Amino acid sequence: MNEAIDYREVLMHYSKPEIEGGMEYTDEKEEAEIVAVFVQTWFKKEDENSCEFFDIDQEKDFSIKELGHDRAVEEAKKYASELCTKYDTDWEWY
Repeated sequence: MNEAIDYREVLMHYSKPEIEGGMEYTDEKEEAEIVAVFVQTWFKKEDENSCEFFDIDQEKDFSIKELGHDRAVEEAKKYASELCTKYDTDWEWY
């Protein structure tokens, strides 16, 4: 399966609660409840008629309510760095 992988990236962002449950992305630090980190793996197209696609895994959430903002971000960066080492890539704030 590794030969089908185009590239991987480690992404981190703020999330807030959705109205109907679950979490959704936000740019607003003040409304965020978690800092999410995950690996996004992009796969090579099989041919010119196929679509690009990706998978998300190894997601981990860091609670701002439990840890406080600064510590949640610090722990998220630490986890992101571990994933970057594992996959030989860099992390990006998304």
